[in-house]
Order: sequence, then C-alpha cells, then structure tokens
Amino acid sequence: MKRLLIALTAAALAAVGVGIGVANAFDNTNAQILSPFRCPEYRSTGQPIVFSDPNTGGRPLVVKFSWVALQEKQIQDFLKYEFGSITVTDSNGNTVFSQSWPLGDTASWTPIAPVTVAQPNGGSFNGWGTAHESPLGSLSSGPTGDATYYLSVDAELTHAVNDGFGSFPRGKIPAPYVQVANCAFTVHDFSRG
Repeated sequence: MKRLLIALTAAALAAVGVGIGVANAFDNTNAQILSPFRCPEYRSTGQPIVFSDPNTGGRPLVVKFSWVALQEKQIQDFLKYEFGSITVTDSNGNTVFSQSWPLGDTASWTPIAPVTVAQPNGGSFNGWGTAHESPLGSLSSGPTGDATYYLSVDAELTHAVNDGFGSFPRGKIPAPYVQVANCAFTVHDFSRG
C-alpha cells in the first residue's frame, strides 16, 4: 500500500498511487496541480504532462503532495523528521523556481487534518494527513506557445517514521513517493489552439 499519497487533481477525491485516494482535505480547486507522483506514472505510459499557461487564462500551477497515516502522532513524527526541496528548471537548465524547507518546518505543510483514504480494493479507512503546496508563480508558455520545464523534488527523513502500515527508514524518501528528478512538463498556451 502506498504510504505517501500524492494529490493528482483538484477533484473531490484525488486518485493516487495504485488507486488510493485521499478525501479532499487539501484541495485547491483554483490551481493546476503538479504532483511528483504523476512524473513516473506519465513517463511509463509515454503521456506528456501538459498545463495551461497561467498568463493566458490558465489557473496557477502548484506543486502538491501529501502524507497520510493512521494516527495523528505518526503525522507529527513525519513532520518532525522530514525536510526537502523543490526545484523547477527551464529547458536551458536555468532555475525558475526553488524552495526548500528545513528539518521540522511544519509551516511548509497544511495543518494536520482527518482524511478518508480510499484503498485499491474499494474499501477506505479514516486516518490523518497533511499536504505540502508550493505555488510556482507565472511559468510561461514562452514565445512559441509551448515551454518545457523540469521538476525535481528531494525529501529526506532524519529518523525512521511509521505510517501505521510500515516504516520508512532514515534517508531519502524513495520514488515514487516524493523523490523525482528532472520530470518534464509543458506549459501550453491553449488560446493559440
């Protein structure tokens, strides 16, 4: 079972992992959500990740991912021992967005809240969750109407944590939970067709 749930859409129930979802305690319906979990998923199917240019009528772009656990204390432990960074570069390798959060920084995460987690077998359970949201600002489609960017997310634990299903050891939180490097996505100007 996936332990780290990544918000993929702004729908009431975000489908994540292998059919796992979190009832919408962390939705931002005014944004286009870029989740690190989409990167491996789309790469394996060959489908591009495309967003509408926020400068030509598209909603703002936000990098967003969540962590859920069975008990609130397990979320508190995760936040106590986790730190990381997000970087977005353009096709020339220039950094266009960079953010990091230090160890124990709970300000980078939403308040811990009760969530309902959907399981792949159709069942669900009540748990606790938090989400990390990073608005990317005004990434542009550029003069051609299409611009490619690359997302990298690095998250690490200084101590093992347990989410009620199992334990994540100290060190980098492995892909596909959050870890991603150079995940390509395109910002497109749909007003041009």
